Amino acid sequence: MPSQAETIRDLIETNWSLTGELSKTGTETMQEVVRFFDRKQVQGNEWPKAVTVEKINAEADENRKVHPHFTEVRDYYKITCHFRVLDVDPETYSDALLNVENMAKELQVILDTAYDPSSGLGIFFVVDKSWTKDDHLEGAQPELIRSMAFTLTKISSENPNVFEGYQGVLRISGGKIYTEAYNVQTPHGFPQLSETIVGNGKIPVYFTAPFGGRINADLYLSSDDIGASGTDINHLGADLTNGEVSENIFLQQYTNKNSQTVTITHTIKIINFEVVSFVEDLVKLRMIGELITYPTMVVA
Repeated sequence: MPSQAETIRDLIETNWSLTGELSKTGTETMQEVVRFFDRKQVQGNEWPKAVTVEKINAEADENRKVHPHFTEVRDYYKITCHFRVLDVDPETYSDALLNVENMAKELQVILDTAYDPSSGLGIFFVVDKSWTKDDHLEGAQPELIRSMAFTLTKISSENPNVFEGYQGVLRISGGKIYTEAYNVQTPHGFPQLSETIVGNGKIPVYFTAPFGGRINADLYLSSDDIGASGTDINHLGADLTNGEVSENIFLQQYTNKNSQTVTITHTIKIINFEVVSFVEDLVKLRMIGELITYPTMVVA
C-alpha cells in the first residue's frame, strides 16, 4: 500500500503543469527535468530541481482529536521545492529565484485544488500551510529552497455508514448550478392542528395540516452568481410565471467510507435574499425559502 507521502507526491507530479525549465518531461534541449520524491533527498546527492514530500508523523500514528461521533485525524508533512543555481552570475541567479518561486506557486495551486472542501464530495479536509525560506548559499552553486509545513486534517465518522462531507448547491430554475451553501437548515414536515372539545377533560384532538417547510442557508457571494444568462441570482426578482415565484432546486450530497453517496433534493421557492457583510468577513447572501415538496433522499 503506498505511503501517504507517496500519495501526495503522485498528486503533485500528476497535476504539475509548468513547462520549459520547470517541466517534468524532458526534451532534446532540456534533459534536467523536475523530479518528485516521497522522502528527503540524500545530502550531497540532491537532484538539482526537485519537489520532496516528507511525512513527519508515522503513517499509523496520526494525531487524533476524538469527539463523541467523529474524529479529527491530523497528519503533518514537509513539502520542499528545491532549485540549484548553476552559477552566481546575477542574471542566472535572478532567473533561479523566479523559478523556485514559480515552483512554490504551482505546488500551492495543486494542493489548494485537491483539498478544497467545497470542490467535491466526501471527506471534509481542513488544511494549514506555512512557508519558510531555507536557502543554502555557500559554494559556487547555491541551493534555493522553499519549504511548506503542510497539515492535513480530515473529519471522519466513527461509523463507516455515516455520510460525511460539505456540499450544498443552488440550481436556479432548473438551470445552471450556482454557489455552494453552508449553515443549511431545512426543517419540514406536517404541522399538527389541535381542537379542544368541551367535556373531554380539555384533551385536544389533532388534525394533520398540509406539508410545510423552510430552508435557511448562507452563500458566499460570487461574481459567477451574477451573470447574463437570465437564470442567475440577480434574475430572481423577475423570475415569475403567471405572477408566481419559480421553483428552484437545492441539492446536498455527501459520501461515506463505503463510497456510497446520498443526494438530498429540495424543491424550493426562494422568498428572500439578504446581503450580509461584517467587518473582516466575506460578503454573503442569506437565503430564506419555502420547501414546496417533501425532500427526496437517494443513495447510490
